[in-house]
Amino acid sequence: MNNINNMNNPNYVPPRPAPPVYAAPPPKQTKNKFLTFVFALIPGAGQMYHGLMKRGISLMTLFVGIIAVAVFTYISALIVFLPAIWFYSFFDTINRMHMTVEELACQKDEYLFNEQFDLKNMKAGIKLEGLLSKRRLFLGWAVIGFSVWLIFKIFSNNYFLYSIIPDKVYAVILRVTDLMPSLVIPAICIAVGVKLIRGSGLSGVRYDEYTVPDNTRENSDSPKN
Repeated sequence: MNNINNMNNPNYVPPRPAPPVYAAPPPKQTKNKFLTFVFALIPGAGQMYHGLMKRGISLMTLFVGIIAVAVFTYISALIVFLPAIWFYSFFDTINRMHMTVEELACQKDEYLFNEQFDLKNMKAGIKLEGLLSKRRLFLGWAVIGFSVWLIFKIFSNNYFLYSIIPDKVYAVILRVTDLMPSLVIPAICIAVGVKLIRGSGLSGVRYDEYTVPDNTRENSDSPKN
């Protein structure tokens, strides 16, 4: 009854409403930071831990592939690319350390050199098939050369071959067999250079300031109506 009388009073001031109760937002779920740091030390593993499988397998394959080529060809200078790949992979993983699981799921996952090899709008298998069809002869000779090298490698490391040929001949065969892989990359570079030189000579007719194009001559020689 008193409340009703107070409400009828012209000086009555209604009480303030109770503040709304807000539920605390759930904590953002992120990947384990310690595991992220550990996997970041291995090129490509950090990307795989964050769900970027294509990016991770590309970095890991590139890193291990350079080591394999350097060991196979005895070209130790190739290892200068390894620190750049390692630091790129490390900081690429560390920069996503504080991203939530939802944000990591929205990250774009692509193979390395995707745009350079035009693999975005076509399947990798189709691209590889086109490359093989254009370079079938070259790849055939490469497979034959690799097979011949393996045969020489097997026989040169066999004691049977060492027992039937002179020591000097065996030493020469063993040395040549060991040096054959190191000649692969220089031979490829020479072949690419020769192809570039030949291609530059077929670029077309060169014009200078005194050369009149053929179509202009034809128009000038034609009789006017």
